[in-house]
Amino acid sequence: MKTAIRFVVAGLACAGWVFGASSSSPQHITFDVNDVSYLWPVATTQAEVDALISGDDKLADGVSRVWPQGVFDAVMKAAPSVGVESSAGIMNRIDFGPPAEALANPHTWKLVAFRVDPCAPGCNPKLTAAFGAVPQIRLVLQPVTVDGNTVQVHDLTAHLAFGFIGGMDSERFVPDKDAFREVVNDLKSLKAESEAAGATTSGPLRVHPGLEKRVPAFTDKVKAFITRRVSEPRLMAVAFVGLAPRPEPWIFYAMGRQPDGSFARARHPTLEGEGGQMLTLRGGTPVMPAPSTTNLVSGKGVSTSVLFPDASGTSRLDTPVFADGARPLHRDIPNIIANPALAHFRNTDCVSCHSESTRRSILKIPAGDATFRFTPPAGISGVDQGHLPQHAWNVRNFGWFRQSATATQRTANEAAESADVINREYLGAPKPPL
Repeated sequence: MKTAIRFVVAGLACAGWVFGASSSSPQHITFDVNDVSYLWPVATTQAEVDALISGDDKLADGVSRVWPQGVFDAVMKAAPSVGVESSAGIMNRIDFGPPAEALANPHTWKLVAFRVDPCAPGCNPKLTAAFGAVPQIRLVLQPVTVDGNTVQVHDLTAHLAFGFIGGMDSERFVPDKDAFREVVNDLKSLKAESEAAGATTSGPLRVHPGLEKRVPAFTDKVKAFITRRVSEPRLMAVAFVGLAPRPEPWIFYAMGRQPDGSFARARHPTLEGEGGQMLTLRGGTPVMPAPSTTNLVSGKGVSTSVLFPDASGTSRLDTPVFADGARPLHRDIPNIIANPALAHFRNTDCVSCHSESTRRSILKIPAGDATFRFTPPAGISGVDQGHLPQHAWNVRNFGWFRQSATATQRTANEAAESADVINREYLGAPKPPL
């Protein structure tokens, strides 16, 4: 899900053109979803784990870390204090359990994915008119340990949002387009490097083709990009999902940078001031607290909470969500949540954004008509169907679940929107006709 800052998001790069092998005329570079969203293949050996970027890896300045130690400590200290009361009145808190010692080491946390977004919390003109735009690099880190020959991907995630802000215009964020243009230029270089290695980046969102080949020269350049372009002053927010205790429920919470530079728990707009939200599949009310969403034009809103549990969710799919209107139907809810022009951080809850694809899969909800469904811009790809989460316990949006690399429909839609805006505003692609 896109995170507004307040919640607390060599070679051919400079030329901007790449020449085809059999043509004397230049071909304009445009991005597809895999050029703005990088997903690593799941590590299966100690060597592959060691090759990943770690939370304690140094940045280009040689001093700062990918996940700054002070912020890491603040997040880990806050986690056990995050509690959500179940429908039975039981307080559930994040509990790191037996791997707590390993989880307390930032080296255990590995970068499994990252995304580049030109306009958080959303690129739709109505959103940018209301909130402005914050270009972001968003890192996804998960703890990975190795016991003998067994690699374990733990079911926790930290999402670090680094923002490129030029200032404020009233209550709207002004993007630092010059700084973000350097990010785009680096992505152009990475695209060229990947394709030079025989890994075209075009096509649906999936494990990044260049990373899938595990070519050391390319992965080194990806690491150089991360360590050069993120910095501690740009880290504006951290979203976190942990377990209470195991194997579930999942608890979502976030922390934002304060005026004095410290990080503190953030209150989510859809949760009536609560700082965390819980998903449980083992009895009781699945989603607590119930969200108050506003992701429809009418000011009303939907959430996936009404699609749990599976049995009742199936029986109501063809019924309207609201008594005073024929649409949306309950089967429209995943499309609404996955549509970044409708749903975003300020109007939609955590659980919804992390469960729209699994609800769609488990309840066998088809794509549906275009009333609420996001349609990728011309020339931009969707998502590889093999990467969509199928298991109810997979709450990853973009990352690893056990031994599977995951990308949800919402993630692909956001990536498509991001690629389209970068193509038009930073790479000079023509704007679509009105």
